[in-house]
Amino acid sequence: MRSIVFIFLTCFFCQAAWAQLSDKKSSKALVFFRNSEVDFGKIPQHKPVTHDFWLVNHSKQPILIENVMASCGCTTPEYSKAPVQAGDSTLVRVGFNAAAAGEFNRGINIQLNNSQVEQITVSGVVYGLPSTPAPKNKIIDQIKSQN
Repeated sequence: MRSIVFIFLTCFFCQAAWAQLSDKKSSKALVFFRNSEVDFGKIPQHKPVTHDFWLVNHSKQPILIENVMASCGCTTPEYSKAPVQAGDSTLVRVGFNAAAAGEFNRGINIQLNNSQVEQITVSGVVYGLPSTPAPKNKIIDQIKSQN
């Protein structure tokens, strides 16, 4: 009789542990970004750009963005600290300051209250602007002086 009770209790506790584990996995899989990557393409140097990422909560419980960490200081995330209710979405706005010319690929990690970490990425190419203005066109000056 003791062995039957022991087996029954063992099965009960294993099932309870498995249910909690699978519930955590399912809640993590149901929180995601509509688009997790954006390519800004070619952008001029010293011209900041932004993109709006939408975090969607398809889980059954509210989630909270605990922290957003950018990979460098040229990337600035903005987000709401309010809980995202089940079925709702929230905005994470990412700005990029194109200070240096060249290619870039920056990651932003979003840490949620359910221990889930999502990553979004911004990329593109910053082209440098000429340091001096274009030379004067003498023909245009002649046309303007004739009028």
